Amino acid sequence: MAIVDTIGSTGRDVDLSTSAANSDPQASRSIWRDRRTYSDLIPNKHRKLLMLVGGTSLAWLATVLLFAFCAWIDQSVRGSASATFAFYLAGWAKGMAPWLVLGPMIFRWASSSRDVGLTGTLWTGLICGMLCMGVIAIYAAIAFSYGTELTPLEALTTFQLTDWMWDVTFFILLIMTGRLTRKPAIVRVSTTSQSSSLAVKSHDGVEYIQIADIQGATAQGNYIALHLPGRDVLHRATMASLTQSLTSAGFVRIHRSHLVNPDLVISTTARGERVREVRLTNGIELPVSERYSVDVGMRLADRVCA
Repeated sequence: MAIVDTIGSTGRDVDLSTSAANSDPQASRSIWRDRRTYSDLIPNKHRKLLMLVGGTSLAWLATVLLFAFCAWIDQSVRGSASATFAFYLAGWAKGMAPWLVLGPMIFRWASSSRDVGLTGTLWTGLICGMLCMGVIAIYAAIAFSYGTELTPLEALTTFQLTDWMWDVTFFILLIMTGRLTRKPAIVRVSTTSQSSSLAVKSHDGVEYIQIADIQGATAQGNYIALHLPGRDVLHRATMASLTQSLTSAGFVRIHRSHLVNPDLVISTTARGERVREVRLTNGIELPVSERYSVDVGMRLADRVCA
């Protein structure tokens, strides 16, 4: 007897009998293709959200289990263990409960590409940390006073400074882990017959900067400062990738941390026959390392008319 499998997504009745499969292999492969489409029901952005929440939840669970186990072992070694492991587990789970919600939010912010530069990141992190500690304090006041004779304020006074340091440490670890997972922006140079531009991402969009307007570039940590007329723009990229992209536009490396457009160099400082410093048209002075001094001198000499 044939086995009939109804696939709801297609609304078709498919005969999966052995004879049918052998007689029509194309129909059999089509059946399995239809079944594999169930894995695509969740959009990609929702899958990323589920992975984020699942990952932070597993980290939270591992932390709670570790702290509860250590507390239980400490009491057992001292010979004063009057409670079971479940008691300590429930206590730590109650204390760390806010991080089930705050954890994914903080990690998502830390792993995003906003807050360009160290100063902006520190200020935003400080504000975010103060808000998180405020939320945790409100939760602790309510959760640990409920069912007791203590008021919420009295419940807060029972906590010591070391109790809050666990939350501060967890907050810092989330930020550091999130920043480590940041992906550097891909340098995209769009070249046409009329113009060339560099796509620089920021938290509020993408700015397309003309290659001809870039006088030089300086590495600043995880970012590159693009020197433009009258301003600098931070671009998340590596000096190696930027050099590879701009070499075809005539840019030359003068230092492990500096890259310039030789056509926009207005003066140089030399020691003997070697160039030691260049000055761009916007007034910025950049050092030239010994490694690149000869190449820089040759590139600048090519500009001089015979």
